[in-house]
Amino acid sequence: MAEEKKTAVATATILEAPKNPTGESQQINLGQWNYDEHECVPPILDLQTLAGLYSRSVAHKACVDAKTANCVGLGFKLEPREDADPDEAKEYAGLITEWFDLCARRDDKTFDELLTAARKDEEAVGFGAIEISRNGKGLIDGLYHVHAYTLRRRKARDGWVQNVDGEYRYFRQYGKKVEDTKAPDRFQGRNELLVVGETSPDSPFYPMPDHTPALGDILGDEAAQGYQVQFFRNNAVPRIAICVDNGRLDAETKQYILKYLAEGIRGDAHKTLILETEAGSGLRVHIEKLTVDSRTDADFMDYRRWVRDQVIMAHRVSPSKVTIVENANLANSKDQDKTFKEQVIKPDQNRWEKRIQWLLEDEFGAELPVTFQFVEMDLSDEEQIARTHSYYSAAATNNEVREWAGLPTAGVDPETGAVTDPVLEAWGKEPFENPPGGMPEPTDETGAPLPVGKRASAELKELRKMAGELGYLIEWVQEVDETGRRTLLTEPRPHEPALA
Repeated sequence: MAEEKKTAVATATILEAPKNPTGESQQINLGQWNYDEHECVPPILDLQTLAGLYSRSVAHKACVDAKTANCVGLGFKLEPREDADPDEAKEYAGLITEWFDLCARRDDKTFDELLTAARKDEEAVGFGAIEISRNGKGLIDGLYHVHAYTLRRRKARDGWVQNVDGEYRYFRQYGKKVEDTKAPDRFQGRNELLVVGETSPDSPFYPMPDHTPALGDILGDEAAQGYQVQFFRNNAVPRIAICVDNGRLDAETKQYILKYLAEGIRGDAHKTLILETEAGSGLRVHIEKLTVDSRTDADFMDYRRWVRDQVIMAHRVSPSKVTIVENANLANSKDQDKTFKEQVIKPDQNRWEKRIQWLLEDEFGAELPVTFQFVEMDLSDEEQIARTHSYYSAAATNNEVREWAGLPTAGVDPETGAVTDPVLEAWGKEPFENPPGGMPEPTDETGAPLPVGKRASAELKELRKMAGELGYLIEWVQEVDETGRRTLLTEPRPHEPALA
């Protein structure tokens, strides 16, 4: 009997993320052996010391300020999503912008100031913290900056504890409900904290700042600075030794010299100490410098420059952003700024943008029609852009050229999109330099056509005249050489009265 052939059956399974996940990480809690009365994990480095270095190191402060300004200090925008209704997105953008400032005003700050304060904390201490308060309906009604150095993280990762002069205050981790914490009685009625910082491989509970590897260099520079201050307090007199040969100083003379070295040098740089010995006594008194000025000064300054470069390298800031112009030229400065923007600032902006976007979606709904974005560093070369636009203007329409100049679409209301002038609206779609209604053929006094060079100049003059009569501006100036080639002027020329 023939064996029956089995039929293969294909099955398909759709995998979905569980709506109410019950799984959890099986890692060993790295903080389980670190206890105090509030069950907080001690940071690897003293956070208050880290915060204090911001005001004690010039290079470090310059790097913190540069990274903060270029990350969150250039402003923000709320861009419509691709599938969003433009009118709805515009309405939400205005509403959220006003909401940001109203919430930050509870802390006597604008929203930009609030972000700047938290971002400086992240660069100086390792993480930035924003306190979130809610009204009786559970809606956010206040945003506050919290100094990061006062915070300690609980080992259960359910919140943070603030310690100021022995007084403790609990804050829930943003998104954690009271009942989800390990100590609901202590978190009851407490605000939330939105904490932003990059995880460090050697610090699982506290993000570490970028300059951590350069801490020794910062302290070394501070010691060198103290030495330099002490040197000039002594009127730039190096350390010296008073040598006595074939004898000794009596107590009175020794006391007088010590008093002069302690008070006389510091008080008046023009005082002179005279030491006399009896003739023929064989006693010789001489003063020896313990340092060689030129070598010491050179080494001293080289060390401080080396320390500065170490700090800047740890922060990954381009030297031009902290006003260092040694051995700099336009080409390498642009390359350094580009690297700084792409590898340092943009990743930081992405982290902050996503955290703020999550906050907005939690508050206004997951279908929020706008996305939060920071304004990025502008590395564009205005002159190069203008030259590029001039080169390609012959292949562009009038509206495209107006867009390059920051002008609205010709003949169209920028607010409503309605056509206000059909002639201008049609002209905007035509090739560049074709004025509305056409332009008369340029001729000389006898009516003969003009040569190429003079013809182009006459066309441009007529175009600018018509532009003034129609009430719009051409924001760039061109000159025409003998061959009729149009080139963009590097120096802007004053507008003619018709265009004023």
